[in-house]
Amino acid sequence: MNQLFHACAFSAILMTVGCTAWSSDSSLTVPFPIGKIGATVTAKFLVRERQTYAFSIRYEYKENDQVDRARVWNLAGGSIQESHGKWVEPGAPLKIQLNVSQQVDGGERLVTEKIVERPRLSSWGAANLDAELIAVTLAPGNYVVTAVSLDEAPSFIGARTSLFIGRAYRGK
Repeated sequence: MNQLFHACAFSAILMTVGCTAWSSDSSLTVPFPIGKIGATVTAKFLVRERQTYAFSIRYEYKENDQVDRARVWNLAGGSIQESHGKWVEPGAPLKIQLNVSQQVDGGERLVTEKIVERPRLSSWGAANLDAELIAVTLAPGNYVVTAVSLDEAPSFIGARTSLFIGRAYRGK
């Protein structure tokens, strides 16, 4: 019963963030506490330019703190050396459902829906690690994204995690 209450309580928690304008180099970061089943985040945003956007889980750590970075790297399932010359990428023990819809004519049109299990790190910076969930090309318009944590992940309780949306870089 207590677990059901927590699931319902976290399902009811809905964070909405609006972004008034996006140019080609804009991004949006919304806190997403993924440790509990049913944790949900929703964000509305405006796309001004057609391009491919990445929707990622962002794991934050203290800048220039190698101990905190190593802790978050392990939590996020970053690559580890299994034996000499053999590396594995376990990914994070998460299951995330992501829906992206375009707002049209007073309603919504589903653009994509995906369940991602064990997201793997795709990029990192001075104070964060990112695990791309999906990349999707969006035309100009108003959109809404909803991400839901589908499994319990107690090791993530208290971790600084967020949903990051930004231009998907694919190299040259």
